[in-house]
Amino acid sequence: MQTIQLSNIFKQQAHQTILKDFTLTIPAQSNIGIQMSHVEATTLFNLLRQTNPKLVA
Repeated sequence: MQTIQLSNIFKQQAHQTILKDFTLTIPAQSNIGIQMSHVEATTLFNLLRQTNPKLVA
């Protein structure tokens, strides 16, 4: 069972590519760590919370 699955996410903001070809699958009950910039992390978590309506997949 997967709790989160993102496939081939591409996100631009103010003509700057924030996420490109981003794919993430997190199995249930997993603990993960992801290293990324503050802008990338903020964008990713906004997408996960569905607070950013301009998602292009």
